[in-house]
Formats: sequence, C-alpha cells, structure tokens
Amino acid sequence: MKKMYLFMLLAIGLLVACDDDEDNVITLSLENPTYILKADTPLEIVLNASENMGGLTAVPFRLSGSAVEDEDYTISDKEFVFLPATRSARIRITPKENYAKDRDIILSLNPVNGFELQGHTTATVAVEARKSVICNFTRATTDLYTSRVIKLKVTDDEGNPWSATGDLHIPFKIEGTAEAGTHYTIENNVSEFVIPAGKDEATITLNYQNAVENYDLIQLSVIENSGVHTSTTGTITVRIVQPNILSDMIGTWTYANQFISLDLFAWWVSYPEDLVHLPDNESSAGTLRFISEESDSLAINLTGDLAEYFRSTSVSFLKEVPEMLMEQDWLDATITYATLGKANVNFSAAHTSERPVMIGFRFPDDSKNILEVRIIDYEPTDFLTASYQDMLNSLSGDDLLYPMKDFYPLVFNFRRE
Repeated sequence: MKKMYLFMLLAIGLLVACDDDEDNVITLSLENPTYILKADTPLEIVLNASENMGGLTAVPFRLSGSAVEDEDYTISDKEFVFLPATRSARIRITPKENYAKDRDIILSLNPVNGFELQGHTTATVAVEARKSVICNFTRATTDLYTSRVIKLKVTDDEGNPWSATGDLHIPFKIEGTAEAGTHYTIENNVSEFVIPAGKDEATITLNYQNAVENYDLIQLSVIENSGVHTSTTGTITVRIVQPNILSDMIGTWTYANQFISLDLFAWWVSYPEDLVHLPDNESSAGTLRFISEESDSLAINLTGDLAEYFRSTSVSFLKEVPEMLMEQDWLDATITYATLGKANVNFSAAHTSERPVMIGFRFPDDSKNILEVRIIDYEPTDFLTASYQDMLNSLSGDDLLYPMKDFYPLVFNFRRE
C-alpha cells in the first residue's frame, strides 16, 4: 500500500513539472498583422516575445506576395534577431523601384524549436506605388556656338508639380553626327542629369569645339525606365554652328535715335506718300536685350514705331553673308542673319501679321559698342506700300521671299548699355 501511495505522489509530481514547463514556453507574435510600406519611407516590422530571451536568438521567416524583392523593395535581414535579455526584434523594409500598383509583401514566421508561435504569425504589407516621373527638355532644338545650357524639367505622372525628396539621377544618351571631344564637350563629362532634393529641374552644359559640315548634330535623349518617362520633348537636337556675333550681342542695347535708311529713302523712293508714315530717328525709344541660356532669345522694352515690329521671342543663327550695303554708299560688309521666332511684318499699330522673320545684324566698327539692326523681312501697310507692290510685281522665284531686302532695308543703330 505504501508503495502504491509513493508511486501516485511521483506521478503527480511529474505532471505538475510538465505543466510548469509548458507555462514557461516563450511565445512569439508579430506586433501587427497589416502594414503599409509608404512610397518613399522605410518600414519596420516588430516581432515580440512573451519574455526576455536568455541568449542570442534568430527567428526565420519566409516572404511571398506580388511585390518583387530587390525590385519593389529591399529587406534588412532574412530573420528576426533577438539580443540577450530583450523581448523584441526588428527588420526594416525599404521601398526601391516600387512604381507598380497593387503589390504586396506577405511575411510568415517559420516555427522555431523551443518557442511557440501565437497571435499574429503572418503580416501583410501593402506596397504603396511610387509616382513615376515625367521629364522633358524645355526646348526641342537649340544652337551651340560657344556654350549651351540644356535644361530638363520634371512633373509627376499626372502632370502635377513635383520635387525630389532626394537627389534624382536621370541618365541620358547621345546620338547624332557630331563626335564628343572633337566637335563638342560635355562639361565635367557627366552622363546624367541630377535633380537635387526639393527641386524640379537639372541642367548640363555643352561647350563648342569645332563646327564641321555633316558632323554638326547632337541628339540628346532621356533614358526611360519604369519610373522615368517622357512625353513631349524627351529628345533635344543641338546644331553646332560656327561662332558668330550673336555671342557678342548678349546684353542690352538702347536705341541710338539713328534710322540709317532715311537718306536712302529720301533719294530713292518714287512715291511721296510712301514716306509719310515712315519711322524716323526720334520715333522710337527703348531697348533690345539678347539672352543666351538654354537658347538664344530676345526681350524687348520698346515704345514707338519699333515696338510695332519687334516681339519678345527666340533668336536662331542662320548664316553670315558678304553684301554691299546700298544705304551706306555700297559698303562691303558681312551681315549675320538670324531668325526671330516672330515679328509683326506689317510694322504697324493698326495691322498685325505675326510670323517668323529673317533679320540682319552687324557691328559697324571694332569696338562692338554699336549694333546695326537690319529689318529686311517685312510687308508694310503704313509706309512704302507702293514701293512694296512694285517689288512684288517685278520679282520672281526666291527673290520674292524678301522683296524689300536689297533696296528698302530698314536699318537702325542701337548702343550697348
């Protein structure tokens, strides 16, 4: 009987000991069952233990879901690691090229000997799609004859204003007939646009080296990827041209009250009525300002007759041509011709017809402080109308493109400020 009693006590003791062991098993649970990985913000996932760990402990997990590791995101580790005497462990998920929508990450804990999984054993992470970038050059074409700034601007994929949260690197490729290092150089040999944090644009600079016919075109294009796209002007074409006086014209020029053509017209024009409303030395005032940044442009601040012709617009070099200037006693001179993006060819306050025009420039002396402006592309409605009609009736072919060029140029002098 005593033996039976002792046996029963021993059995009860063993059962109690087993219950104590089960009560002392450490349980593991993820802190939350769902998370959102923001488009550009890392996320921490926490695994909690029911009590402090006695030593260094690793808890592995497996990943699934529609998001692709190392494409949509990166992860700091492949297991939760508890340090001794701690009861929580963390891993970090960082968004990467997460431009695809409706993707997720599923993190599931693997069983670990000596521990019990309870509560949240799986976490689902919704991956917020990063907005892709739409980038375009601010111009489709430009000229290179000294140096030229090329500007790239960005918006988000819905066309809204956008600014980088960190430096954004957008690579480009170059094609065309011109050869880098021979016909042009890229300042600092860069191969990408870098848009600084908080900005929405970046620039690079091209420098002129040599203009050679048939080797004078540069085509610079954005390299697109899943997060970078273009819409209207993903390519800019740069034409390399010989250095010309446009580079010396940069700056502000004030009308010098000199209409050089007056004496010529007084002698040459056959119709007195053609001279009635002609511009004169004192009929205009103000400035022309030539700007060279991403492209060449003209900004006007004029009053009087000249304001009826000129517009603020683009300027593009055309050619240099030796000519004899009738209004200056048949002076031999070289004229630089350029295209203005627009002008009112009627040269009138009452009549307006705007279109691109060809215009001539030259420096009369080596000081380059006086700029001669030659208006040869116009269709007058207030003055020289009969003379204009005579030219239309007497010319043919290409001569009709600029019927007033040789015998009725409107020549004005401007002084450098």
